Amino acid sequence: MEGQLAYQTFAALKLHFTSKYDYFLYNGKTRQSKNFDANKFAMRRDYFHYKKIERRYKDELINFIVANMICGKITWIGDLITLESDKTYREWKKRQEAMKYFMRLDMSSIQEDPKTLWAIVDGNHPPFLKLYLGKKISLETLIIANEVLGFVDNWNQTIRDKIIWPDVSRLMMKYKAFLKIDTSEMKHIMRETLMT
Repeated sequence: MEGQLAYQTFAALKLHFTSKYDYFLYNGKTRQSKNFDANKFAMRRDYFHYKKIERRYKDELINFIVANMICGKITWIGDLITLESDKTYREWKKRQEAMKYFMRLDMSSIQEDPKTLWAIVDGNHPPFLKLYLGKKISLETLIIANEVLGFVDNWNQTIRDKIIWPDVSRLMMKYKAFLKIDTSEMKHIMRETLMT
């Protein structure tokens, strides 16, 4: 049934980003997909939203939803039927296709001393996290740097903030599985940009 794939994908990805559910562990299957009733689905008010999204993004459905989910602005399927969600997806695609370029750009823009970039003083946010929170580096850059340096476990234990950091940490963990990261190449980029 048209719209069913979008419905099930959206439900699974929303669970992935908002709960302990793991999209990859369960292969995108949820209770909703097991108990799917086509008649009830066709009666839903948002049925046409799912149909429209599935028609438009059928081959890129997962990527489209993920790109918008990581922004934190998506609460229901109707939020994806906007020009802003299209723009968000185009920008996300651009970052994925040129990940090395954007990583180099983000790392080159850092003005802070590389020796203190990841340091936590008195339980406060480290400078590198502040760069992400200030939208000076992307979520992808934050995740890639962690893949190279492995600082998140230390940050989880040392940062005293119990509101912002736990959400960022969870988002990093949930989103990482959707990224294709060449760790050795990214390590080279980080070394090259931070040491100059």
